[in-house]
Amino acid sequence: FTNGGLAAVIYEVVFKKRFYNRKIYSHSHGIWIVAMYTYAVISVSLHYLRLTSFYATIFGFCIGGLIMIFYRRDLLFDAVASGVLVALGSLPFYWILSKLSPGFIEVFWQSENLSGLLFFGIPIEDIIFYFFVGFFVGPLYEFWQSRRLKPV
Repeated sequence: FTNGGLAAVIYEVVFKKRFYNRKIYSHSHGIWIVAMYTYAVISVSLHYLRLTSFYATIFGFCIGGLIMIFYRRDLLFDAVASGVLVALGSLPFYWILSKLSPGFIEVFWQSENLSGLLFFGIPIEDIIFYFFVGFFVGPLYEFWQSRRLKPV
């Protein structure tokens, strides 16, 4: 819940924006399209393509985010900015955990599924994962409710 909550509001807080109602077509049915495609991509990736949960989730969140952007191009900046902010926001948690429990990544991560690339001591896969959490979850409510953010 922490990741989703952070992803949902970080863009609003950093850019000091609040929702207002749009006078355009509602995308309340579109949320089902986004949910079904996201679920289908993750399921097919896991069960038929035998990808790891990391790749399956990344593909699913990417497709879901792109579908929202296809319907609402105004959400592109929100999605990318939310992705970057969530990825950057995850860094202090890793640094704190590394100080409290040195070597936790080597102990708990399956290194055979990692590229070995580190970003400030954090597996690049985790940074990518958090980017796509923000990319998908950041604009989700705005898309679903056909709302827009405006400066406060």
